[in-house]
Amino acid sequence: MTEVDIKSVINETIVKAMNRDNINADLSQKFCEKLEASTNLQELRESIKTATKSFTEQLNTIRVVSSICRQVRSKKILISLSQLLKIVKPKIHQEIINSIANPDIAKSENNVGNRGYYCENNDM
Repeated sequence: MTEVDIKSVINETIVKAMNRDNINADLSQKFCEKLEASTNLQELRESIKTATKSFTEQLNTIRVVSSICRQVRSKKILISLSQLLKIVKPKIHQEIINSIANPDIAKSENNVGNRGYYCENNDM
């Protein structure tokens, strides 16, 4: 998209906005002038790139989560470590890495001890 195309889209949007009854034409005109004065093609490209990157990351996360949901429904879970690290909180990343690096420590921390059963009646 060239700078001319971007300006034409901005102008079309402004004209549409000015034609609406609920928008003050003077305010719209001032806004358009400020927008055209401050709009730089490189800034616009960077904004679009940032928005696209954010949207792509969200879609990737949604795809990973959807894949996991489908696998859970079919009672099988296949997930790579990189996929798992993408969707968990940064605080949990280190815990996952530690449990992989030191599996014996992770198992000993998560073991549940044998518990005896308590019976109120001593008839048994």
